[in-house]
Amino acid sequence: MVKIVSYNIHCGIGNDGEYDLARIGGTLRRSGCDIACLQEVEINFEERMQRKWSKKHSDNQPEQVARASGLGHYSFAGPLNAHMGDIPGRPKDTSCLNPYEEILARDKEGKSGYGNAILSRWPILETRHLVFDQEYEPLSEDYIYMDREQQPRGVRAIMVDTKHDPAAELAEKGAEEEARRRGPGLACCTSPQVKYVHGGPIAPMWIVNTHLSHKAGSLEQRKQVAQLMEFIEALATETTSQGTVKPAFVLCGDLNAAPIIPRSSYSILSSDTRFVDAWAEKGTFWEQATFPSKCWSVNCGLHLDHVFMLKHPSAASIQCKAIRVLSGVEDSEGSDHRPVVADVELSSK
Repeated sequence: MVKIVSYNIHCGIGNDGEYDLARIGGTLRRSGCDIACLQEVEINFEERMQRKWSKKHSDNQPEQVARASGLGHYSFAGPLNAHMGDIPGRPKDTSCLNPYEEILARDKEGKSGYGNAILSRWPILETRHLVFDQEYEPLSEDYIYMDREQQPRGVRAIMVDTKHDPAAELAEKGAEEEARRRGPGLACCTSPQVKYVHGGPIAPMWIVNTHLSHKAGSLEQRKQVAQLMEFIEALATETTSQGTVKPAFVLCGDLNAAPIIPRSSYSILSSDTRFVDAWAEKGTFWEQATFPSKCWSVNCGLHLDHVFMLKHPSAASIQCKAIRVLSGVEDSEGSDHRPVVADVELSSK
C-alpha cells in the first residue's frame, strides 16, 4: 500500500497569515504519507517575497518541508521565476491597474522559483518536467502581469520504487565490493562467482504533480490539461519501450476545477477512460471540499485537489483503497487548502 498526499501549501502561509513550514511538515507527518505532491512551493536564494500573499524569505521550501515531514527525498520545478519588486529604470505598466492586481518582476538571475514539489520516502530514480505552452507572447520582458496574461505553470513527475529495500541494496553493493576484492580469477575457481546485478525497480511508480490555470472552465485550462494528458501518455510509452517492469501512474494536483464545473480540466480528465478519479472509485459523496480550508467543514467549499490513476496497456494495475480530506483543526490551518490523502495499491501484472 502506498499513501499519497496532494496538498496546495499556499507558500507556507496559513489561515492566520503566519509563515510556518514546520506546520506543513507536521501535517504530512501525521498523515503517514509515503509521497507528498505539493503545489505553490517556493525556493529563494536571497531574501525575497514572491507572491502578494507570501512572506519575505530565503528558504528552500521543498528541502525544509521534507526535513520537517520525515520524507528524505524531494524534487522541485518552478516554472514561475519572479518576485514582488521593481526593476530600476523599468517602470511597470499600471494603465489597467486595479487594487487587486499582481505584477511580478521577472527573475533573470535564477534566484527564485515557484511551482510544484514532490517529496518521497523512497529514492527518486527519474524525473521529468513540462512547462505548459503559452498561446501569446509575454506582455513584457521585465514583468509578469499575472491577471492580464497566462501565468507560467507546469508539471513535475518522479519515478520511485515502492518496494525499495535499503538493506537489500546495501547487501547487493556489498556483494559487488566482494567480487571486486576477489578478482575474476579467484571467484571463478574457488567459489560461485559473486556478481552484483542492478535489476531495476521491482514496483515502479510514476508520480505526476501539477497545478493548472485558476481560470476554471477556460480554454487556457483545457489546453493545459490536454498537454498534461499527452505528457503522461508519452511517459507511459517511453517507459515501456525501455523494457522495464510496468510502472503504475498516479496524477495529483490542484486542478482548479470542481467536479460540478463543466468544460473544465476535471471534466476532461474524468471523461477519458484512461484516467480514473480515485475519489469516484473509493470516496464518498460528502466530505470532498478542499478549498477554502476556512470553511467550517469538508462539506463546505469546493473540491479542487484531486488524485487520478492511469489505466493503460503500458501501466501496472492500480486501485484506490481509501481516500479522504484531512479535516482536523491542525491540518486545516497551515494553508488555504486542505490536503487529500489516498491509499493506493499496485500490481506488477
